[in-house]
Amino acid sequence: MSFRAKRGIPFDIILCGKGFLIALARYNYQRGAPVRLEEFRQRVEAEFGPKLQNATPANVREFLDRLQQEAWDNQRRQSERYIMPEENARTYEEVMKEFFVDVLELPAEKAVMLLWTLALDLTFAAIEHQYSEVLDPLFRAAETTD
Repeated sequence: MSFRAKRGIPFDIILCGKGFLIALARYNYQRGAPVRLEEFRQRVEAEFGPKLQNATPANVREFLDRLQQEAWDNQRRQSERYIMPEENARTYEEVMKEFFVDVLELPAEKAVMLLWTLALDLTFAAIEHQYSEVLDPLFRAAETTD
């Protein structure tokens, strides 16, 4: 389950810091075998259509939650203990700076998939926020007429 802060920033990213983001990078491994970019592309296309025409804030969130769950399950298969990454960052800005520095150390395919999933998450969170700003007055007007 994901909770959202104002402006669409996922709380799980803020609370877990780059541990959450790096967990998505671990998605690149299934039973020890790296997932290739082409396999990832096929999975995205199967989920949302060839041009992402079926992507919505809700099904994007579900897709990313499944990736996170798979990363967690894969990590648990490797070890029953969760090793909490050392987090020195104290603000969201610091977390993101450390994350982007760490991404530069990843192999190119991993970095592309990780940055793509992050961009997808943040973009559709912003779209969800925009929808809520447009639709909220309509529901408030309906409440006052009841």
